Amino acid sequence: MKSCNKLKKFQKINFIYITSLEYCNVFVSQIIDWLHLYQEKEVSFELWRLSSLKKLIFNRKAETLETQLIRKLYQGRVKKLFIIKPKISLGLIFNTLLFSIFLSRKLLSQKKLLIQTRSPDLWKPLKFFKLIFPNKLKIIYDSRAAIAEELIYSNPNQFNILKEEIKRISQDEIEMIKISDKTFCVSNILIEYHLQKDSNIDRSRFFLYPCSSNSDVFFYSKEKRREYRERYRLTEKIVFVYSGGLKSPWHIPEKIFELFAGLFDLDNNSFLIILSPDKDIAEQYITNLQIPRNSILVSSVTNVEVSGFLCASDVAFLLRDDVKMNNVASPTKFAEYILTGLPVIISKNVGDFSSFVKDNDLGLVINNEFSEENIIEIHSYFNKKAESFLNRRTEIAELGLSKYSKNLNTDSIIEQYLSIIS
Repeated sequence: MKSCNKLKKFQKINFIYITSLEYCNVFVSQIIDWLHLYQEKEVSFELWRLSSLKKLIFNRKAETLETQLIRKLYQGRVKKLFIIKPKISLGLIFNTLLFSIFLSRKLLSQKKLLIQTRSPDLWKPLKFFKLIFPNKLKIIYDSRAAIAEELIYSNPNQFNILKEEIKRISQDEIEMIKISDKTFCVSNILIEYHLQKDSNIDRSRFFLYPCSSNSDVFFYSKEKRREYRERYRLTEKIVFVYSGGLKSPWHIPEKIFELFAGLFDLDNNSFLIILSPDKDIAEQYITNLQIPRNSILVSSVTNVEVSGFLCASDVAFLLRDDVKMNNVASPTKFAEYILTGLPVIISKNVGDFSSFVKDNDLGLVINNEFSEENIIEIHSYFNKKAESFLNRRTEIAELGLSKYSKNLNTDSIIEQYLSIIS
């Protein structure tokens, strides 16, 4: 009866998810995968991918190809809208008119409209529609990061040049939160970050929504562990693993390889698995640090294979600089590590995760300074706890399942949608 009532309510609502994120692995794992899980619960979003009018003019072929890829993967409606950057008046007018064309039928229908967006710079046109249709339009701001802090971190020597842009982005985030009925945040630290910028915002307007992974793909299996360790001749090795990109500066790949090089010097039975599309970057660090090539496997694989490699590993790396951008973050790889029962070497102050590791004895929180003394301490810690962690793999995976499974967290998100539209 309860599910029937939910279904009836959802039939009276149009759902739209709006994002300007370019197609990539994150787009698939953190947008399309979630939307498919919602579809299983009878919540069907129309997906709007925003791109710039400039790209349509100068790179039409790539834009068309991207749209085809999204439509091939997503089993729902997809629209590609080309907008002008809203920081100029022409952009604001153009975008508002464009949205009017595509939203008018939905706003004038008998159904309510719920828009979820990752794009804070859309607050002005959305505020316009909200003023006209206050009871019909509901908005969720999907806050995945501190966007202004990312710009600062990625451009360390251009703060004065970018000062106005940083100020605008920061203000856009606050204004989007103000017009939204709810703001989904990936960490408690990110919620605090937003509240510090405007103390008048009510904390109850936020919903904690950590980056999670598909527990049908990422889970611990003794059989998988045995299979992968035998296949890659790792049965006698201490296996460290890093899964993710190496290209972006916040991945600090130099630290990953520096740490492993130090651990290998202490124990040449150590082995590193790098699961990344950026294989050329990995090879550069291997060469520069003169790490024996037979002590590292570098590969770009499917999520199913990633899960197998994580099961085969003993310790995972998640290193970040101690800056605001990372202090509020929620890297998806952490969910993948914990769901497969892996202990983690994690930098201090990475979102809510560093304290989670410390509080639950899931690995070691470090400061990214790899002196000989620190390397010895890290090696000694895992050497002493190796058997204990191996025996706890299933326990750690079950904890991950309760906290970071997309599949199990979907119902709580659906409840948020119901409360917003009620």
